[in-house]
Amino acid sequence: MVVCLGLFYTPYHPENIMTPKYPYDLRTGYPNTEILVPHEKLASIAQDLLLTDRATQYGGVLQGPLMPRERIAEWLTDHSTQTATPEQLVITAGAIAATDLVCRTVTEPGSIVVVEDPTFYYMINILKMSHIDVVGAPMTREGIDLDALAGLVEKYGDRLKLVYTIPSFHNPTGVNASPENRKKLVEMAQQHNFTVLEDTTYQWLYFDSPPPPLCRHYDEGSGHVVSVGSFSKTLMPSLRLGWIWAANEAHAQSFTKFKGDAVASTLNSGMVGEFIGRGLYESQLEYARNHYSERCGVLVEALQKEIPDYVEWDVPQGGYFVWMTLPEHIKAQDVLELSQVRGADFMPGRHAFVDGADDRYMRLCFTMMDDEKLQTGAKIIAESIEAAAAR
Repeated sequence: MVVCLGLFYTPYHPENIMTPKYPYDLRTGYPNTEILVPHEKLASIAQDLLLTDRATQYGGVLQGPLMPRERIAEWLTDHSTQTATPEQLVITAGAIAATDLVCRTVTEPGSIVVVEDPTFYYMINILKMSHIDVVGAPMTREGIDLDALAGLVEKYGDRLKLVYTIPSFHNPTGVNASPENRKKLVEMAQQHNFTVLEDTTYQWLYFDSPPPPLCRHYDEGSGHVVSVGSFSKTLMPSLRLGWIWAANEAHAQSFTKFKGDAVASTLNSGMVGEFIGRGLYESQLEYARNHYSERCGVLVEALQKEIPDYVEWDVPQGGYFVWMTLPEHIKAQDVLELSQVRGADFMPGRHAFVDGADDRYMRLCFTMMDDEKLQTGAKIIAESIEAAAAR
């Protein structure tokens, strides 16, 4: 008996997904999968792949099955300033796995890896798994502080092998690196022979105007920029599908020698490849952008109403997060404890710094909660800031 997989899709129920510890969860950087995920379309594609036996075997090639690489390459070509080919791509289990592979390939124990300070908190420990030393370079409104990076290049010399950057709608600050900043970063990499690892997770999640071109735009094929990306924020997190975009085939193949999971899932990668090939991804991405923009607008309106004027923050132009800076006499941990008592949660910004010492920052995520929870969470956090200030 043939059963249509699409018939088994049931609407969202809270018990079916991760249940937040706090009801007003502005900490967790997840999407609302009930709203984001095109359940029926993906179910139909999965059914086609399984019933035609096109996605039931091992993938064979360490770079990943050819069809998904072809589709991803076509999409990247259409949405960047460079031509991507399937030979340049390696399919991975998300952008985190892609970053880990690149780091393991271009470093050795004792190497220096520079990250923006602050950065995606989880990546600090992922990079350290390669037995390297992670060093922070401050963020500015233009992107990574290039003067500070120049000082690190002078200090560490050939030990500095990699700079990990999130140039567009940065996690956690939301900063868009300027074209000049991106260009000079790449020029420094070429001059001093280190690799720029460019995380493009938020590159296409803009609300109004697109960000500047990818860093690889300025590399001119020298191989000093490696881009990684993911479909978790735009299509479905549980696909766990990402990619490495290298300079050429040999460059791409160099990243497969540490690929501990061997070959990418033919089912997951096939679903993404078919989704792109059927012309569905463009409208899905636009839908995701509109949804995140709406979520952002709800939180921003609530923050503008509730947050004290002495707290510094900017309205996001894309991505997932609002980044806040408290006055020196207020500690984010105090605000957090007061908020959690009332059911609201956020990420203390110190977790995003290499040394974790500065407790003046807060990261708020707007993508998972509904209107009421975003509004109530913002009110609780604002009142907690005022209570912490009065201590």
